[in-house]
Amino acid sequence: MISHRKHFSDPKIEYTPCENPNSAKLIAFGDPHISYEWFYDGELISTDKTYQLLDMKSGIHEIRIVRYDSACNTSYDKTEILDVPESDMDLTMPNIFTPNGDGINDIFKPRGYYPENFFSDYTLKVYNRWGAELFSSGEYKNGWNGNFTNKPMPDGVYYYLINYTDICGNSQSKSSFVHLNR
Repeated sequence: MISHRKHFSDPKIEYTPCENPNSAKLIAFGDPHISYEWFYDGELISTDKTYQLLDMKSGIHEIRIVRYDSACNTSYDKTEILDVPESDMDLTMPNIFTPNGDGINDIFKPRGYYPENFFSDYTLKVYNRWGAELFSSGEYKNGWNGNFTNKPMPDGVYYYLINYTDICGNSQSKSSFVHLNR
């Protein structure tokens, strides 16, 4: 007698940050003799074949599935990393910063967690009240330290303009004022 073993697809994670950045669907396939364990950041969250992971916090998360096949006495273990951006998928900027050297809020830059691939074509420019450009950066991790030509700028209100393309391919522009308070 010839036995035919069915081929089942590997378990998968459906994660679409442009539709819902804080949710992922965990999907597994298999015969009734196959059981599953889904782990989220090391914690067992489900033994179902499918599971809807809701309310994920921003940051890097580890999703692990362990599949047990009792008929063949085998197991399968797979880990994937999800890089979850801020929940509103919007760039958050402070309205005040204090570059006084205390290590707290010394740099004016986006706040929150954004995956490495969240931004493309990013530019941040800061201007004084007369429209002179004081700072420009093409990297979102590099912010303004409140200086211009290595000299501290005085306390006051400054204008900023940010342009970028987000992870979903949408061109974004944001401008407002920031208060510098030493």
